[in-house]
Order: sequence, then C-alpha cells, then structure tokens
Amino acid sequence: MVFDALIHEGIEYVRVQKKIPEKCLTKLCQITTIKDLSYPFTYSHLPLICSKSPAFEFYTDFKELLEQKPENFSMPWVKDLFISLNYEIPDFTENSTQLFSKQISEIFPNLETINIYFHCINPTWKSVYEIMKVIEPNWFKNLSENVKGKIEIYESIKQVESEESFKLIEGDQEFVVGIFLARRNFSIHQNLELDFTLRC
Repeated sequence: MVFDALIHEGIEYVRVQKKIPEKCLTKLCQITTIKDLSYPFTYSHLPLICSKSPAFEFYTDFKELLEQKPENFSMPWVKDLFISLNYEIPDFTENSTQLFSKQISEIFPNLETINIYFHCINPTWKSVYEIMKVIEPNWFKNLSENVKGKIEIYESIKQVESEESFKLIEGDQEFVVGIFLARRNFSIHQNLELDFTLRC
C-alpha cells in the first residue's frame, strides 16, 4: 500500500485529511519522529500517539469529542494546536463549549497558539443567527489567557430560505451587516478572539 511506503520512522511532517484503515492508523501512531501531525483523530486516539509533535492538528465531530475524553491523559509537548469541528445546532451550547474548552486546557496544558474552526452540519440562517446572538466570551472561558489565536465560526447557507423564514429576523438586525450577511467578533481574552460569519 502506498501509505505504508510513505509513513515510516524518520518522517517529520504528516497531514492526512481522511480516515485510514486501523492498521495504518496504528502504524502512524507508533512513529516517534513526527514534528507536525494532522489527522481526523478523536480523543480516544490521542493516548496511542507516540510522537511528541509540538504542532498538532485534528478534525473531528464536536459531539463525539465531548463524549470520548480519555481520563488522566495530557499532551504537554503540544505548543501549536489546530482543531476543525463539525457540530449540530442542538449540541452547540454554552455548557458544551465550556466543557470543550476545559478539556482542551487539560489535555494540552502548555499551548502557545490555538486555532479552532467550527462548521455547522445542515445550517439554516435562523438557527445559526440565534447562536450568533447569544454566544459570549465566557463560552470559552476555560481556555488559558496565555494562549494566542482565533476561534472561527463561518457558515455559508447554500440555499436562500423562503421569505417566510427571513421575516423571522425582521427587526432583529443587530449583527446583519449586508444583504444576507451577518458578522460578530469579540475578544475572549487579550490574546484570543472569536470571529463569527454567517452568509447566504
């Protein structure tokens, strides 16, 4: 298999965007020389990783991530973290994001930079705009004030909804900045900001 030939001890940079067979994943996790690692890991995979990569990137489902945190495990060697998360509207709440940020701080206690990208599954203007209205810095209050970076929520609604749906936000234009475009950004703390964009 091509992957087996490419992944071997001595390799330093690995970026895999799609899930691979379990056998290949086991081999990837056993390599100790990786300095920059990217793969759609879940929390349950993290204890299997043998490399002490200071740059770490993974893609996963927000709800699964919250359910699979390993106990008494951390990756203190990770300095730069990028996470891309798919979420569904009911799962994205103040409590869930606070739990998520707490888990991130526990697993990666020595982060210097963090970038988090959230993407909604089956978004609608109304449902995402409701989140935009209520989200506040304290949703991510458990992230260390020493960490620099950005949390980005960018949703593009592919199909314009019915006129009836848009009547629901008439008179509620606080974050609407253009035709079918809403934006909100704020600082979570001095070094970390959130940028929220919704467009059709």
